[in-house]
Amino acid sequence: MVHRRTLVLFVVMLLASHGFAFGDQIAPDGATALNLEIAGKLSLYHRLAADSTAHLSVTGPGKLDVIVRLSLKSMHDTAVAYLIKVSEGNTLLKTVETISSPSDSKWQKTNEFAAKSRKFTITVPEGDHRLAFKLSNTTAPAAGLRYLYENGKTSHKNDSDVYPLSMAGSATVSMREKLLDFFLADKSRPVVVEIIGPASLRAVSRLAYSGTMKGPQKYSLDISLDDQSPKQEALTSEKSISAEFTNHREWNVGESRTTYVDIPYGKHRVTFALNGTEAPAVAIRFTIPKEDVSHSNE
Repeated sequence: MVHRRTLVLFVVMLLASHGFAFGDQIAPDGATALNLEIAGKLSLYHRLAADSTAHLSVTGPGKLDVIVRLSLKSMHDTAVAYLIKVSEGNTLLKTVETISSPSDSKWQKTNEFAAKSRKFTITVPEGDHRLAFKLSNTTAPAAGLRYLYENGKTSHKNDSDVYPLSMAGSATVSMREKLLDFFLADKSRPVVVEIIGPASLRAVSRLAYSGTMKGPQKYSLDISLDDQSPKQEALTSEKSISAEFTNHREWNVGESRTTYVDIPYGKHRVTFALNGTEAPAVAIRFTIPKEDVSHSNE
């Protein structure tokens, strides 16, 4: 019995010591390795110099977690800003804009301090992909990036719900004996949420079909950050055969469509307006990963 308890304790301690280490570590092409000792254990990162680009090949579907630590020349370099853009070809996939400060550790075999870690996640669709990571807008000479990849579809069951500041109304969707809360935007009133970044805001939308609407329907979500010019997300929906509105029986539910919005550092308001459709409304449900919720409390 004592041996079993010792073994269980050892396993728990081993899992805790790995921290972020879920998924297989992968490396970008030709990147220089950086080692960092944390709690007596070496962690491998790869160097990305300021204003340079690293290329990473990955096969989806899966989830890519990227842990970032700036390389700082001095312990006095506090609140250092930086920007990382992730793209594939000419398509911008993600923008991460945040700040960091020195930790108590130095990169091995260098005189540079490792900053406190920041993490972001990329959902990788099916197929072969070549992602580009560019570091810019920083006084730091470089950063260490650690790439952890988990094959398979990304689960959002542990995400945290986000509730709006204003909306046109609310709706409950019943699907497979489960009730989900959605929030309505119509042609006169958008849905507005407030998010503290950096974060990845996930918006799952379902078009509300009136009784006269049939077949595939096009619609647009006009998404604006802090009243900036909106970005149009063009979507197409069909009627769902497995979901229904419980409090709007006059409408049919469209199939779900998912949109991601990258939220930069700080507090921001995001507006979702309905456009380009005869539908009476669109129902939207908002979530963010739990790790982004913890970032907002730092």
